Amino acid sequence: MSEKAIYSLVLVLYMGLLIIVGLLTSRKLRNVEDFYIGGRKVGPWVTALSYVAAYFSSAVIIGGGGFGYKYGMATLWIGAANVLFGCTLAWIVLGRRLREFTTRLKTMTVPGFLAERFSAKEARILSAVAIAVFLVVYNVSILKGMGHIFEVLMGMTCAKEDFYLRSAQDYGGKRPREPSLFVSEALDLSPAEIKVLKRSPLATITRHGKANPSPATPIEEELVLLPRGKAVLELSHQKIDDYLICPMKYRYIHVLKVPIRRHHAVIYGYAIHQAIKLYNMNRIAGRKTTIADLKEIFRKAWHTEGFLTRHHEELRFQEGLKALEYFHAHASEDGVIPTYVERHFSFNESSIRIVGIFGRIDVIDGDGTIIDYKTSAVTDEKQAIKRTKESRQLAIYALAYERLFGNTPVRLELRFLTPQVIIGRYEPSEKTIQKALSDIESAATGIRAGRFPADLTYLACTYCPYRSICPAKRSD
Repeated sequence: MSEKAIYSLVLVLYMGLLIIVGLLTSRKLRNVEDFYIGGRKVGPWVTALSYVAAYFSSAVIIGGGGFGYKYGMATLWIGAANVLFGCTLAWIVLGRRLREFTTRLKTMTVPGFLAERFSAKEARILSAVAIAVFLVVYNVSILKGMGHIFEVLMGMTCAKEDFYLRSAQDYGGKRPREPSLFVSEALDLSPAEIKVLKRSPLATITRHGKANPSPATPIEEELVLLPRGKAVLELSHQKIDDYLICPMKYRYIHVLKVPIRRHHAVIYGYAIHQAIKLYNMNRIAGRKTTIADLKEIFRKAWHTEGFLTRHHEELRFQEGLKALEYFHAHASEDGVIPTYVERHFSFNESSIRIVGIFGRIDVIDGDGTIIDYKTSAVTDEKQAIKRTKESRQLAIYALAYERLFGNTPVRLELRFLTPQVIIGRYEPSEKTIQKALSDIESAATGIRAGRFPADLTYLACTYCPYRSICPAKRSD
């Protein structure tokens, strides 16, 4: 049986079941009250299931799930409070009394109850209008939730120029598949109107393992989204930086995936970053974050790994606590509420996909400022500004901002916690964007070509974790 036939059968059975239930119950209907509220004889289980089915919609399933994913297990208290006050107390305090009043007044709806209870027709009109207005808002939120599901699962809103929906008859099984119903419904076409593109005979033979065509042999009538030989290459600012500093290092990390022990600077930076992330997210949510909260997150994110000695670890730990004190004082005095925190981004440049995470973006009067926090040492503001101007990461982030928001950010900032807060600011220009594009193209070209020579410079070799196994370094 085909997939379409199964869907059709299930739909017919469901509709048939509804008709049978309707016919059987219609014999018991004597008045309007029986039709709307089951003659007030609906049991607790049916009432509870009906209430939950109507109450838990996209606001809870999608919004609540996303909220929990973003802020963690603490959000369970929101659900617990909602169940206690929004459900349990509502049924205990209001449910019993409302049932008694509606039975005595012979009403079936909330507007009817209000009109009869207070002998005011205006109450019926006002409550009916309020229900109509807020039902529209409620249904909009449900439709918006459905839209988010399609956006995440199907990527429908990501396309800017062309959007391709594809299905196939051959997925490796014995029988050909029916055309995708999703594709036909999305394009408002009947399945018969969908044109099936056939592969060339040579491609069909190759598909079943009978021949190995030359790489230069074209496959006829095949949809090509990217130039042949240029599969999408996904790069982050870290991958680009690794390759441009030393292609051999890139090969060890991202191609061979040789494991290394985490450096103590990475442990330190990660713990600081987690605390700052909590502060900025709480600032957006309107929650206060104390210095004790920051230190607690810092302690939880800390790992005893990579430090030279126990004394060295303790010194770095205390330095981190001091840095958070300076950060908290500076952020409290600053008072600016971030617009975005830890926002993921991705965009395509030709056949290169650039991905990353904006640590923080402030948008004031339409002008965006990209902010990133660093724990590396700088001595003064002049050095901080120099580091900001030379930051390949911020240049790529400025390019990402331009691609996503349609305009260049007005400012790039690096905030160094040394442990005092020292800020380097820089206004990006077209030259900044072009430099980022050049770096992306240079790295992608070398990676695709498989060129991974060692760069035997002081900057590349001194802090490289692979210098002890690098053949170029040992032969130097």
